[in-house]
Amino acid sequence: MMLFNRGRDVLNLCGVVSRLRCVTVGSLHPSASSHAPYSTTSASPFAATATTTITDELRNMRRDRRRAEEKIAIATRSQTDATPKVPKRTTIEYPFSTNEGLRQEYTNPWGFVRLGRVLEDLDSLAGNIAFLHCDDDDPETFPNLIVTASVDEVKLHERLCLDKDMQLSGAVTWVGRSSLNIRMDVRQGKCKDSLADASPSLSAEFTFVARNPVTGKSAVVHPLLPSSPEETALFQMGEEKATRRKQARVAAASPKPGIASNAAESSEEVELRRALLGESRNRRELPGLSDGDAVCMDTTGLENVFVCQPQHQNMAGRVFGGFIMRRAFELAFSTCYMFGGMRPSLLDVDEITFQKPVDVGNLMRLKSCILHTEPETGVVHVEVEAFVMTPECVSSALSNTFNFRFRSNKSDGGKCLKRVLPSTEEEARRMMQCIIARGNSQ
Repeated sequence: MMLFNRGRDVLNLCGVVSRLRCVTVGSLHPSASSHAPYSTTSASPFAATATTTITDELRNMRRDRRRAEEKIAIATRSQTDATPKVPKRTTIEYPFSTNEGLRQEYTNPWGFVRLGRVLEDLDSLAGNIAFLHCDDDDPETFPNLIVTASVDEVKLHERLCLDKDMQLSGAVTWVGRSSLNIRMDVRQGKCKDSLADASPSLSAEFTFVARNPVTGKSAVVHPLLPSSPEETALFQMGEEKATRRKQARVAAASPKPGIASNAAESSEEVELRRALLGESRNRRELPGLSDGDAVCMDTTGLENVFVCQPQHQNMAGRVFGGFIMRRAFELAFSTCYMFGGMRPSLLDVDEITFQKPVDVGNLMRLKSCILHTEPETGVVHVEVEAFVMTPECVSSALSNTFNFRFRSNKSDGGKCLKRVLPSTEEEARRMMQCIIARGNSQ
């Protein structure tokens, strides 16, 4: 049985083997939030499922709500209400300290939290928060489709442990005409009472866009009405970021005539790119005389190909973005693990933009490589490209590009990281973009 009452703050899902309750409150202050735990009465019934139990339940909440509304014959028009809404924080608790079944579902081989599953749950919860904000509480209108546009500022501040309870929470921080930002946090504490005061262990920002379910065009969403200094500051930050993104899109779409694409490179960057290509060429042509402290980029990659299944689809019938994020992260982790020889730990993820939707039945090809290493600090930059392939149409298109930054945990006496060299101009361009982006973020 599932209850999802439109217009109420309490979302209650009841099942035979699982129960999840999310409570939204009108403040961004964690101390003001109300919540109830997720629990399971079975030892480990979900260990082999395609997605996590929480992700399944969060998606079912939206799916059942949509189905209930579609059964109402009077729902024949699109949403037009643009009444401002105040931010509401939604929270989910993971009682790892008392729930053995939950620990088994989220454990990795080394006894820590399986981070890919948390990324998946973050996308699911952020989607629910966006869905609720965009809803007009009118049974006579069709609910808008909510699509993940990008994920930014994913930062792991401390390792997620299974001996501590964990909490996922999020709220809308900025709203444009048809898009909205959701700020997500993961907190840990030795007990439930300590979670509200804990600093975030992981943070991320999701951007969603609303689409009219009938026309497929952008839909107007409810404006945001900040009600505290913290909410106002976050809204202003979102406004500034949206302005910078718009300026970047305009600049990319309107290059100045007669200026080459690499004209923005400084003389130092051009010199570095040429030096890297020259060293790579010497290594390939004179391998017996080369030092062993570097490898070519095209030898560092791994690959994964799979068919996108119906169990991975979202409300729009496309493949769930959180699932793609998890698969990309796990491939990047394996790539870094094989390259460095030691188990890595995630530091952060650059902005992820969903360029092309992925349909059920598509072949998805994930290709990874090491873009750049910092041997002195043990930092490894891993790129994963996701391609959507349709063999019947003989087509392959880039859907996403993921850039992960890991630290290779070198033990005493372990081998130092090797440098990575580009073999082609394209590889050199991607490497330089990585180095420049890293320099700008410091």
